[in-house]
Parts: sequence; structure tokens; C-alpha cells
Amino acid sequence: MSEQETAQLEQKAYDSFNAGDIEGVLSYCAEDIEFVFSEVPKVSFYRSRRGRDSVAEFFASMGNHQEPKGAVDVQEIIVQGNKAAVFGHASFHVKSTGRDWESAFAHMWTVEGGKLARMQEYADTAAMAAAY
Repeated sequence: MSEQETAQLEQKAYDSFNAGDIEGVLSYCAEDIEFVFSEVPKVSFYRSRRGRDSVAEFFASMGNHQEPKGAVDVQEIIVQGNKAAVFGHASFHVKSTGRDWESAFAHMWTVEGGKLARMQEYADTAAMAAAY
């Protein structure tokens, strides 16, 4: 897969998320995809996951607890080989507390066999915890 195709795959996944099409997001994921997060004590769904079914549970649980305030804003995608760094900004409203939180983020992706294989997120987890 070329670097341009990798960048396009990444953008398609974010576009699907912003459209509320989680099945579309999952269709770009490898069966054994890994999501890596730093755990946030008050946010039970925000933990590392492995496998498409577990990632689907992450998105479902996230949707039960918070909702996006507008689109996840992808500001830059940098690709080198099968690695992609996606930089952006996201804002969410926490349903249980009525509070909002926002953060710049960096998502570090690995693409294997034309599918998203691994994502590690770097975001303001303190802002997230404060909203919960």
C-alpha cells in the first residue's frame, strides 16, 4: 500500500466516524486490531482493546457515555511506510455529568495488509477525567 493510499484509508475512517458510521470505521480495521489508551479511572470504556469486536464495544460504550460536539477535526496526516500519525482536535459532551471536554490528539496508526492494525492515542486525559 502506498503512503498516499494509507493517508486515504485513514481519512476514510475518520470521515466514517464523523458520519456516525461505526460499521464503516470497523470495515477498515483488521480482525485483530489493537487500540491502545492510557486508562482514565472514572472512564470505564477508555481502556486498551484488541480485536474488531472489542473495538466495536469501545465505540458503542463511548456513544452511551458521551457524544461528539461537532466533527472530529483531522488537521494533519503524516505517513511513513506503514505508519501514520494523525493529528487533530475533538470535543465531547458527557451525558451523565452534562460537562464538556476537548483535546488536541495524536493517533499513531499501523497499517498492515491494507487494514488499520493498531492505534495508540495521545490526548488530554486529565480534561476527560475532569468532565466525568
